[in-house]
Amino acid sequence: MSGWISVKERLPEINETFISFVENKVVCTCTRYQNRAKDNAPIFYANTKAGLLICSLESISHWMPLPEPPEDK
Repeated sequence: MSGWISVKERLPEINETFISFVENKVVCTCTRYQNRAKDNAPIFYANTKAGLLICSLESISHWMPLPEPPEDK
């Protein structure tokens, strides 16, 4: 099992940051928010080198939860 979840199967929770697979084969972290101005439709912000970019649900095909951070020893 790869850990990738199809957006057709299930969406991330609101305010959850996750790893996403975007249509142009870019893997990046995104955060899901609720768009209160537009029928509470989901809205996603991608964290990129250029800053935050809005991603539509149609552009994200799969996602997975962030892994646990490494332990400091």
